[in-house]
Amino acid sequence: MRDNSNDKRIRLSKRKLRDSLLALMQTKKLEDITITELVAHAGLTRATFYKYYNSTDLLLREIEDDVVADLETSYLSYLEDPANQSQISASVIRLFEHVYRYTEFYKVIFNRDLPSAYLHRIVDVLKHLAYEELKHLPSSPAIDMELRANYKAFSWLGLVIAWVRGGFRFTPDYVADQFAEIKKHNQQLAAANGSQPT
Repeated sequence: MRDNSNDKRIRLSKRKLRDSLLALMQTKKLEDITITELVAHAGLTRATFYKYYNSTDLLLREIEDDVVADLETSYLSYLEDPANQSQISASVIRLFEHVYRYTEFYKVIFNRDLPSAYLHRIVDVLKHLAYEELKHLPSSPAIDMELRANYKAFSWLGLVIAWVRGGFRFTPDYVADQFAEIKKHNQQLAAANGSQPT
């Protein structure tokens, strides 16, 4: 029979290590955080850390793996529901809810000096999600799909970075509403000028 209490201890130890790493990274670079400092902050032993990880980089990679999996699952599950197809633009709220759920991680990603690979991975996921959403929307033969997905992804990214660096002073709903209003305003301007909406 599976030992549930052991599973809970493992999850708790990993959660403490994750939370401690993200807390320390609010003020220090990843490479400057020692294992001794990390486990002291987490209230654990070095042996516990090395039972699961061999470096702080590996721990941060695991955190990012979970964040990316949650981002893709929550966003794509909304897109895959046919009932939502008529309101596809509302799916963007999932993005902002996700970022809010992982506040500490995104504060680290967008506010600290990290190896660019971490940020590039988030950007790649956003581009993939934008591409998946655009497959459900009307297209134009004059617009390259890949460039359109990049444009959409980086508009999301810009808003998210501003929101994170602003200290999350707006709710996810408000930021999503603002994104929708900006998009609607751009479409109105484009229609008035007789050009393609952005």
